[in-house]
Amino acid sequence: MGRFDGLVAVVTGGGSGIGLATAERFHQEGARVAIAGRDRQRLRQAAASIGGDVLAVTADVSRLDEIDLLLSTVTRELGQIDVLFVNAGFKGFQALQEATESFFDTAFDVNAKGAFFTLQKAVPHLNDGAAVVLCGLAPVDPAWRRPGTSVYTASKAALRSFARSAAAELAPRLRRPYRATDLTNYRISHCGISVHRVGIRSGEIVLAAAADRIGKDGVPAIDPVLVPLASLTPAPHYPRLNGVDQDHVRVLAESPMPMPPIVVRRSMEVIDGMHRICAARSRGESYISAFVLDESDTEAYIQSVTANITHGLPLSLRDRKAAAERLLRLCPGKSDRAIAQLAGLSGKTVGALRRTLDDLPQAEARVGQDGRVRPVDSTEHRRQAERLITEHPGASLREIAGLTGLSVSTVSVVRRHMRSGDSPVSTVERLRPRPEPAHRTEADPRQTLSLLMRDPSLRYTDVGRTLLQWLHRHPLVDGPPFPNLISEIPLHCLPAVARLARRYAAEWEEFAQQAEDMMISDVG
Repeated sequence: MGRFDGLVAVVTGGGSGIGLATAERFHQEGARVAIAGRDRQRLRQAAASIGGDVLAVTADVSRLDEIDLLLSTVTRELGQIDVLFVNAGFKGFQALQEATESFFDTAFDVNAKGAFFTLQKAVPHLNDGAAVVLCGLAPVDPAWRRPGTSVYTASKAALRSFARSAAAELAPRLRRPYRATDLTNYRISHCGISVHRVGIRSGEIVLAAAADRIGKDGVPAIDPVLVPLASLTPAPHYPRLNGVDQDHVRVLAESPMPMPPIVVRRSMEVIDGMHRICAARSRGESYISAFVLDESDTEAYIQSVTANITHGLPLSLRDRKAAAERLLRLCPGKSDRAIAQLAGLSGKTVGALRRTLDDLPQAEARVGQDGRVRPVDSTEHRRQAERLITEHPGASLREIAGLTGLSVSTVSVVRRHMRSGDSPVSTVERLRPRPEPAHRTEADPRQTLSLLMRDPSLRYTDVGRTLLQWLHRHPLVDGPPFPNLISEIPLHCLPAVARLARRYAAEWEEFAQQAEDMMISDVG
């Protein structure tokens, strides 16, 4: 029995991305779902992927008559609305001196005007105690203040201001007002619910929700508050094995830039921000800005690890492996890739670490990154899928997946290989990573680096510039220079040099493994 059985949920911008993922979760939890979008073909494909009973309505939220059509269709077909997820948005960038009136109007028509009138016109169709989520506020974060974003971020700032005012105005009608706060680098989890992750190039945006209200991508409209430094206590399990780095504390203390808010539990136990706390104390300050959250012990540790992975002073490889080991003990039912995503490692590294922990409970199934439960060894499930496909040739992929516990894509692969005469076991073999060709011709590293240097998605982002700086610190040389270089190193320095060389090599190998893992989706 789902948490939203019988409730009516409407998702605008539901044809792809966050909107599609949200609609899928609502549908899985028993809600009667309607999705809206401008692209009719994409909307139909999205509805088919979610389930045949999903209502798809083509509507452009920048046009008020189409918003009216959307809402009247939903209420006629499904009834009054219990959840309104306002997700439709426009994302585009033009430099300040090049921005046209048409571009400006489009951004505000969809992001600000569209959201405003969607909510305004939906109010008469909302059940008492309904939940409203306004999604897509990440661009108000300072990290978005870069060339070409002025119009886009202004439209999102307007949405944020509107969200706050509307929440107060509609409080008597709604069970609790919400805005979906996309806090880059922070995993906000309220009321102990699981989160859904959405990967983007500039970082990872993590959206969460209050389980007793919405259960998906939306958090209470919280703002940072000032808390006394004297009231804060460190977490019992700090992810940095060597503790606080005093050099980093000095850098923060001497910086003229304001520090981002820290994250603490209601008990004032610090989840993220120990370096900022030490820097504030060294400045002689008595208070610090903080997000105060209700987190369980496990959630607090996960938040601490993920926050330290994605911003600030990076965790070392040793720190991340230790974090992964603790996460495996706290969440043994999570898949290797799910743990790897939290700890900033590769799935293979976590898998190898799991095999060294003999006391971990061995489950037959694990929860993946997408929140779905899948068997550890799917061979028997694939054979079951083969039998069902043979006995019921007219059954849909989704029906077979539901009966076997496999993903729809895996059932599709099983059926495809059955048609070619293969068995499910050979299917498994085909899905395993193929070895690299023995005589593969590598591209010229200098040419590759030159192409990366010209890529605007790297040159004009903070993350991209940092990566290019790292690559430039390790220049490539012609020929094998090592024997001549090593012979000139004093003998008493060789042990330290060897240790550092291995450390650098291990870090870059881990980096390469994670980059390759990002290109490969989970199978089965």
